Amino acid sequence: MPNRSSLIDLQSMLFPLYSNCILKPYADYKFSNEKELFKGKNISKSNRQSICLFTTHKCASTFFARLLKLFENVSDYKNINFEGYMYLKQLNKKEIFVDEAFLNDCFKTKGYIYGPLRTYIEIPDIEEYKVVLILRDPRDVMVSHYFSMAYSHKMINKDFFKLRKNALSKTIDELVFEISDYYYETYKNYSTLLNNKNMMFVSYDHIISSPAQFLNKILDFTCIDLNEDQKNNILMNELNYSSQKSMTEKFNHHRRSGKSGDYKNKLKPETIDLLNQKFEEIIKVYGFTFD
Repeated sequence: MPNRSSLIDLQSMLFPLYSNCILKPYADYKFSNEKELFKGKNISKSNRQSICLFTTHKCASTFFARLLKLFENVSDYKNINFEGYMYLKQLNKKEIFVDEAFLNDCFKTKGYIYGPLRTYIEIPDIEEYKVVLILRDPRDVMVSHYFSMAYSHKMINKDFFKLRKNALSKTIDELVFEISDYYYETYKNYSTLLNNKNMMFVSYDHIISSPAQFLNKILDFTCIDLNEDQKNNILMNELNYSSQKSMTEKFNHHRRSGKSGDYKNKLKPETIDLLNQKFEEIIKVYGFTFD
């Protein structure tokens, strides 16, 4: 029987066919808003203040993709999920997100809900947007990142094959420390958004512990109206993982556990000490704890 590494190599060889025949055509179908905006077309007629939702991977970002699409359906906003489109189209978001022409042409201060954006972007005139920042304790994010790369994340991008092989070749402590620089810079850059006068910051823990309060808060901030059935559906079917006592860990599932403080169970004490030192100011700025 072939080993895991050989299977990943085989998948990597077949991936271009899968990408060209399925993923890219599907991207043009699913992300028609993004496709048109990429062409320079202003597809929104709304004059409402645009919204940007920033977060990271492994912080319920898939849920927020669905939530923002719902916001589009019940309002005159157009939702733009650039990252979803770029992943399926196999575009290099690192290059695109620093391109001045793209930033000036595709980010507009009226009529759009952008997100989820899983990395910091220097959007022109960001003070003219409503900004929602959703963050999880970076130590938990990095632990979840390891399991996602090693086991659960779908192969929707050619780079994932290298990332999976790299994750499988390392211990969780080794990989977490390897990616810690990236997350340190991400959280540090996000802290500049805290000065935005039109900004709402919510921690992942608050979403888990008080889902109804969180939902009302984001609806009030964005001025989006949902009926009671829509609210109840979100609370029952999307945010029904608030009872951490009932959670069971599933390494191969994209939503593995969702537990807060799970890094204490997965990382060595010496690794936690190093991360606490490295992220000390980050932890304090965002109100996370050292316990």
